[in-house]
Amino acid sequence: MSIAVPPPRPPETQKDLAQRVAELEALIEEARRRARRRRAAYAALVIAAVAACGAAYFDVGGSSGVPLTGSVAEGSPRVPLAHASVGRWSSLHGPDGGAVFAFALDPANPRIAYAGGWGNIFKSTNGGESWTDITSEPWDRVTALAIDPARTSTIYAGTDIGIARSDDGGRHWHMVNTGLLEGKMLHRYGEGFVSSLLVDAQHPATVFARTDFGLFRTVDGGGRWRLVAPRPRRTFCGKFGCRLGAPTAYDLAVAIDPAHARTMYAEWQTNWTGKPTTQPYKTALFKSVDGGTSWRQVGASRERSPFSALVYQPSSGTLFGTSGGSAVGVFASVDGGVTWHRAGLQQERVEDLRVDPGDPNALYATVWSGQIVVTRDEGLTWSPAPGVINWGFATTDPKDPSIVYAAGDGLERSVDGGHTWREVDNGLVSTFVDALVLAPDTPKTLYSAAGDVFKSTDGGRSWQSSGVLAKKNVGRLAIAGSAIYAGTTGSGIFRSTDAGGSWQQVVPGKDGEVVAAIAAAPGTPSTVYAGFTTYTGLQGARVYQSVDGGATWAPRPGLHKVQSLAVDPRFADTVFAGTDHGIYRSTNGGTTWTWVGGTHTRYDKFHLTDPDTVQTIAIDARNPRIVYAGILTRGILESTDGGETWSPANTGLTDPRVRVIAIDPHDSQRLYASTFGGGVFTSTDGAHTWHHLNAGLFAMGVGAFAVDPTGRRVFAGTDGEGVVSLTTAN
Repeated sequence: MSIAVPPPRPPETQKDLAQRVAELEALIEEARRRARRRRAAYAALVIAAVAACGAAYFDVGGSSGVPLTGSVAEGSPRVPLAHASVGRWSSLHGPDGGAVFAFALDPANPRIAYAGGWGNIFKSTNGGESWTDITSEPWDRVTALAIDPARTSTIYAGTDIGIARSDDGGRHWHMVNTGLLEGKMLHRYGEGFVSSLLVDAQHPATVFARTDFGLFRTVDGGGRWRLVAPRPRRTFCGKFGCRLGAPTAYDLAVAIDPAHARTMYAEWQTNWTGKPTTQPYKTALFKSVDGGTSWRQVGASRERSPFSALVYQPSSGTLFGTSGGSAVGVFASVDGGVTWHRAGLQQERVEDLRVDPGDPNALYATVWSGQIVVTRDEGLTWSPAPGVINWGFATTDPKDPSIVYAAGDGLERSVDGGHTWREVDNGLVSTFVDALVLAPDTPKTLYSAAGDVFKSTDGGRSWQSSGVLAKKNVGRLAIAGSAIYAGTTGSGIFRSTDAGGSWQQVVPGKDGEVVAAIAAAPGTPSTVYAGFTTYTGLQGARVYQSVDGGATWAPRPGLHKVQSLAVDPRFADTVFAGTDHGIYRSTNGGTTWTWVGGTHTRYDKFHLTDPDTVQTIAIDARNPRIVYAGILTRGILESTDGGETWSPANTGLTDPRVRVIAIDPHDSQRLYASTFGGGVFTSTDGAHTWHHLNAGLFAMGVGAFAVDPTGRRVFAGTDGEGVVSLTTAN
């Protein structure tokens, strides 16, 4: 079925265009940020012991899971298809692992666990040995989980679009958003996320939710929510969303006494106006003893950035705070926030703070480098936390303190108090797949880049990790002859010549530098190109060429911020490069480059990156004079003369933010394209018309395609659901 092209929009003013470009920049940066941090801790460490009596722990300022209270309803768990049907995507249930943003153990039966990731909630009934997807709503991210300690079949989930509740152990879910800005809490590049939840163990119908708009409370199990901090002024709504006339939770730090949840502290900016200002920040600490109904200021206002993290340590009655990188060190108050003193880490920028309920004397801090440190003497001395590397948070079994679950980048379990660890993520698929390649001679052999490199030899039914690249942030893959190339963030390029069995670094990397593209010459596998980019500007050559199968590499100057590369299948010296300001072509192996498409327009007045970022380039192997380019703001451009001229090919393409284009090697009239958030489109007439191809696809973000040589099966790498596949009618 064809999809009509939307009517032309009226001309945009320069201000409108700048705003739109800014939104698109933010969208790209969000995708890049996810990839950069996949192999680092997504949130700070928390050793969250859930008391056997069911006491709730509030994970303020982070995204770990904690117990809580609520109400739910109808919906059906997502039921994946066992086999791909024609024209419908089916999950391949892998690669396992990925980002885990929320985790909760059932306090009555700790072998029952829940984990939240990229849009999915998973449940285990055997202590994490295996997991089942119990998602039934179109979420992009599940950021908090909590279980009602009095009735553990009731679960709350914090998501990017609000709060969901289940009353039957996760079988069915429904949204309970009444009062959360009355439906206006939908996120815009992250706004609206629920970062933590708390059920008041003494009053189970009372639940607290920390969101990007502030701290909300319900007293009827989610029936209605009310903002309790910061004090609201008015709500400003426009075409780009709504915002309260008070600081957002980016400027809000909350600490709650876990034993007495109605006693809480919060700090926010007191001179916030919602408009840019040159005035210094002015913040103050407030205290409530009635669950947020009323607040009184503690001490005088101070001219500094608000705390980004604030925790209360019941064992000492001490408040600890940090400014999240804007000011180094940790601060402590022993008089309820009236006065503060330094509590160590004066040379460190600290991201987050957590108190371990299982060890009330232990305070954990995540420093800017990602290292986790701990103090047991109220900040006098700090030391590295034993065994903790690249975790977001950890949770202790309330009935057996020697059992600890570590979540963040995947899920691991220790049965000896954290000395040794084992992965327990079988069936838990929250992977953000950036690249897919098929082995040309064995189409059932598939490689995917999801932070690590994963390999499947059975068409995606099972996956194995490379192991050695697990911490390298792999985001790009290419196959050339018998060699596989893996591009990373910060670690350069690795090569394997034994089908992924071992890897060697062939191009060193730099901090903040990303291998944005790798392309091999189809007819000359010894020739490979790689494009590098950074997030802070580039110096020197950013394209490299190898003509000896990756053994040596030569710089090819002249281009910056390369996003995509494609090599002509006939001539290994003819290569196209997509950059942030158009399409370039070289006919001499990258020695010189000629601009052939896009625009040179830059909106320097607004300090914005050019909107014509070329995200993807695809060359028709059967007719290499046909070239397609996916442009961030203009959809798809087609050239039929080898890049000399270009014309739009967007009929039916309802989302112009093109991300990836793939051509069926068996039938070059059939193409696939993905967009930022619009899912997948397909064309069967050589890009003349496009149609949606989203049946069965839950993760609308698709970052990679691989089509088998017969064209009968298509694989797609998604943002959060791992690899999915589709059988075509060929």
